[in-house]
Amino acid sequence: IFTVGAFGSVSSTTRVLTYSFLSMMNTSEVFFQLAWGIIMPWQAFWVVWQIVKPEARNCGGVVQAAYFYPFGTVLFAGYTISVRAGQMILGTVFIWGLCGVFIGLAMSMQRYRPKDLVAYLIWQGPLTLEASWIMIETCLMTNVVFVRLDEMWYIKFIIGSVSILTLFITCLLY
Repeated sequence: IFTVGAFGSVSSTTRVLTYSFLSMMNTSEVFFQLAWGIIMPWQAFWVVWQIVKPEARNCGGVVQAAYFYPFGTVLFAGYTISVRAGQMILGTVFIWGLCGVFIGLAMSMQRYRPKDLVAYLIWQGPLTLEASWIMIETCLMTNVVFVRLDEMWYIKFIIGSVSILTLFITCLLY
């Protein structure tokens, strides 16, 4: 995630998504940069925390993340490489898999520690925020496929509306 993904060159992937395939879900490139600018350092803190605190290395949270995180990293690399290569349908398949993995990871981490501020900031926060952003990118990539296939405007409108409604309902339920 720190090398193939957004950490090294966030502009190239986001520029493709924000300017090349216009849909109802498009956002400014600045929002991508802000989101990844918060997510990546926070995840780096999560990783460093486990290195600095010996008791955190093999705790339940790390064990629970171990089932999801490596698989998510491979899917993230596949997604990023596919988008940069212009393979939007393949990128959408990767992002849907990544979305499922990160939702599972976030749910697993939510059950790990009690709901106090310190536990949230260290354990649940970074991965939950990334899962949220991956959900947004999943909806964006789903819309990109229909733009890429040059579907009729009403199909793109319906897909965009369902995507926005899905994100809205998820935010309300969460």
